[in-house]
This record gives sequence, structure tokens and C-alpha cells, in this order.
Amino acid sequence: MIRVSEQTPVNVDNSVIVNYLYSTVLSAVTDGDAEFEWNRGSQEYFQSPEIYVVAGGKAVGEFENLCERRRLLYQDIEDFITETGNDIFEYHLGWGESDNNNDQRHLREGVQMNMYMHESKAEQLSVIRRCFQQMEECKREILQNGIDETFEKYRNGSLASKINRELDIDHDAEILVDAVYLYKGHGIDILAALDSDITADAHQVVLVELVWEELGIEVDIRIIDPEDISPSALLN
Repeated sequence: MIRVSEQTPVNVDNSVIVNYLYSTVLSAVTDGDAEFEWNRGSQEYFQSPEIYVVAGGKAVGEFENLCERRRLLYQDIEDFITETGNDIFEYHLGWGESDNNNDQRHLREGVQMNMYMHESKAEQLSVIRRCFQQMEECKREILQNGIDETFEKYRNGSLASKINRELDIDHDAEILVDAVYLYKGHGIDILAALDSDITADAHQVVLVELVWEELGIEVDIRIIDPEDISPSALLN
């Protein structure tokens, strides 16, 4: 997609992309039955004509992996309901093929909490089946039409290690590495994230120091939480 000169580029972390998936895209194709997350500001950024949404390779890779993992999770839940005759509230990770602990919160606070408005197992099964069937298309819609431009994953193991050693943020260090190189190579100076590991003010200060130490350049990346700063507030 061609960027309009008046648009402001915003680099989005995987957490923002996933929030848009669940609060808006998947919710829409399931008629609101699968609104597993509330909108935390992602919708406004993806749908604002004044924002040019970009994503680094690390965020895109994480998003693609999550979509596939969740698609298999929904298939697993469907199998559980049909094979055991129990409802979704009896399901637990590890029953079948899905045993990823990262999905525990999504299952408990997203899927199962949302299902309290669907009392019958038939209704629950219908919602989960639609999630399974629509996940791949939702992923494609976001990557092709939601995100305006994607970039490769930038590799700097030394910088990533230093960031992780100082901040202890695991794979999020690679999100910051991508942000640094998008700033360095493309002048993209805004990173939006819903993860406090990334948005903490103290972490931003450390990032500036580490980039100077590693690359010898000053970076002025503004890291924002879209739940706190709307596009209109950002641009004013």
C-alpha cells in the first residue's frame, strides 16, 4: 500500500495486532459472539485514515504463529465438546493437542468468560467452530488489508542480548530491535504496544542508552500505549 504523505507511520507490536483481531475482526465475522478481547485502542489506529500502520518482522511472525496456535486450540475445544459431551467450562489446556501455557489466559479470560452468554453446548460449539473456520481468513485480512506495510525481521543478536539482559523482556527484545532499525532506516519513530514490558518509561531510557552503546546513534523512538493515547491525541 502506498503511504499518503499526510499519514503518520506507527509501528505496531504483536499485542496491538492481536487486540485488533479479537476486538474487531474476528468479532465482526462471528456477529459479536467471539469478542474475546475488548478494544484497547487498536481499532482506532488500524482504522484511522491519518495513520499508516506498519509492523516489523518479529511482530508479524509472532502474530502468524499465534493465529495458527489459536486455530488449533479452537479445534481442540470443538473436539472436546463433541467427544466428551461436556461444556466448554470443563475444558482445560492439555486435554488434547493444545498444551501451550501462553493460551491459558486467553482461554480463561477470553473464551470461557465470553461463553457465559451461551448456555447450551450447541451454542458454544457453534461459536468455537466459527472461530476455527474463520481464523485463517482473519489473519489474511489483517496482514493484507489491516497493516499497510510489513518489514523484514532485523537481526542484531548483540543488541537483543543487551536489551534482554538489562530489561529481562525475553522475545520482546526483538520487537525493540526491529523498532530501532525501522527508526534508523525508515524514520519511523512511533512504536505502539499494549505490553508494559515495552511501554515502561524506564525501559525507553535504557533502550536509548543501549542503542548508543551498540550502534553509536541516538534514537528518539516514542513508545505509546494506544489505550492511553488515541490517534487524535498523538497527532495534536
